[in-house]
Amino acid sequence: MQAFGDERYDEVVELIRPVRSIANRFGGSHAQRDVLDLTLIEAAFRVGQRDLAKALAAERVAARPTSPLTGLFARRATGSIGSDAHQHPSSEQS
Repeated sequence: MQAFGDERYDEVVELIRPVRSIANRFGGSHAQRDVLDLTLIEAAFRVGQRDLAKALAAERVAARPTSPLTGLFARRATGSIGSDAHQHPSSEQS
């Protein structure tokens, strides 16, 4: 999370990607583990790893199809909303 805050998005992807599938082993709530996935998706977008971001967004659509964040990431993955690499979820226009 510190790397994300420091805008070292490539490092975020490098650190979170290998542990996301085993995150349940170190505990935390579903929401806390979800934060890891959301952080990874956003970091992948910001570092320009669009294929990874698209794949992770597709996984999220399958797992959480009704989540507002799922819709946001899915639209970003398909280019349906602005492609600015630093666009934050809260900046989407209704």
